[in-house]
Amino acid sequence: MSERQHGIASDTYEKLLLDSGAIYTNFVSFASPGTLLGATRGGSVFKRTPKYKLTKYEGIPGNVKGEKHLTGVDVTLEATLITFDKDNLALAIPNAAVTSLDANHWKITEETWDAAAVHTLTNIAIIAQLSGSSKAVAIILDNPIAEKDLNFSFKDKSEASSKWIFKAYYDEAVGFDSPPWRIYFPK
Repeated sequence: MSERQHGIASDTYEKLLLDSGAIYTNFVSFASPGTLLGATRGGSVFKRTPKYKLTKYEGIPGNVKGEKHLTGVDVTLEATLITFDKDNLALAIPNAAVTSLDANHWKITEETWDAAAVHTLTNIAIIAQLSGSSKAVAIILDNPIAEKDLNFSFKDKSEASSKWIFKAYYDEAVGFDSPPWRIYFPK
């Protein structure tokens, strides 16, 4: 085989997910994507991490087909925000309380800590355009909670930024057989 091998086909340029996409909360549909989370920097990262149970056997020198069983999945969406308002800041604090401080300021703090009452969003979605068309792809996480420490990075001659990681959670009302995430991909 003297010809160089590659993965480019005639329709490759119609299958690329372009740019950084946009993140929305409370996604309903492409026509009604929800509320824009804010401007981001450095791209966003969707991550699906499967959890497995291994059945090991004595006397076998290595892995055996069928010994690995899927037992669950962790799903996260990571983004670094550079625009902030009272609403998106409240999403970064699972037990946020937003109240009016005075005529010019909001007060954002935490409610009483109660593990049973942690606030979750309905969902969060990242929507990106598919190359070669006006169609979009959406990756949706259900019942997400911002899990990383709330932090802000302040730099001279730059905007403040804050890295947020949202983790999806199962909902007992929906059932545990339905993973708390999905992808909407155009036909």
